[in-house]
Amino acid sequence: MAQFTRLAAAIAAASLAGAVHAGDVEVTIGGEVDFAFEYHDNDTTNSSSSVYLDTAEISIEATDGTTTAGLTAEYQGDKNDVTGADKKDTLGIDNAFLEHKLNDNYSLFAEYDDTVIGLQGESMMWNDSFHKNAIYDYTDTMAGVKIKGGPISSTIYVAQGRSGDDDLQEFGTSVDYSADMFTAHFGYVSDAVDSVGSPVGAFSFGGTANVNNIVLIAEYVMLSDEVNDEDPTFLQLEANYEMNGYTLGAAYFTSDEAEAFGEPEDRIALSVAKDISDMLWVQAEVDFDSAYNDNDDNSLWLVAGASF
Repeated sequence: MAQFTRLAAAIAAASLAGAVHAGDVEVTIGGEVDFAFEYHDNDTTNSSSSVYLDTAEISIEATDGTTTAGLTAEYQGDKNDVTGADKKDTLGIDNAFLEHKLNDNYSLFAEYDDTVIGLQGESMMWNDSFHKNAIYDYTDTMAGVKIKGGPISSTIYVAQGRSGDDDLQEFGTSVDYSADMFTAHFGYVSDAVDSVGSPVGAFSFGGTANVNNIVLIAEYVMLSDEVNDEDPTFLQLEANYEMNGYTLGAAYFTSDEAEAFGEPEDRIALSVAKDISDMLWVQAEVDFDSAYNDNDDNSLWLVAGASF
């Protein structure tokens, strides 16, 4: 049985933020830099380690109380992103399987009267969500509109991109419902798996529930058509519990007919995070994978973060 041990530590994270008042307009400037150390040990290959700049971001936002405008510039490295750990979610379970296609964190945006109009441009060596190990050149320009009405918000966008010799044209839409203790989400993208052949869309259904100190998360993803005569589906469940400064997490991921996507057939993840101070936190996690080829992989993550 092949064993895989991964040690990933975000060894430095820093953020800075300040607000400047100019008349009736408030301007906020913020930024974040994350470095990571990663160690791999595999029974069939030599061990390896690397230190790299994972994320660097700077943003500026201005508001007069009615209208808000903002600009964000971000760099992401070509490694697996570990900075999501600052949310203290389990690292091995991706809570937003299509987040890179359905988010509304635009590079340039304006918001007025509950309507957000945004523009986003990306150029990176990108880890495709359906191919964790397939890094390829990716550029994309996205324009979208998000409209909020009470607890319901809806987003629609169009994108023009390029991956290697592939031209990417897609559209996406999502509808979200938010209440005090519950959220629900539906999303669709028209070109989720272009990198494995003809464009195929994907549907995403999910939600969260907050019960006392427990947060429950669920998401189900299905493709709109078969890929290589298979009809893959993905389901992930997660629970986080906060107690005496600790965050305990447990998650389960399962896929069906998804061997070609590099995902495990099943994964169980257990994590614990602790706030050391107002600025420092640490997290440890173990992942237990059951692969389609019966070569089970086990992973260990150690992450430390700081913000000020």
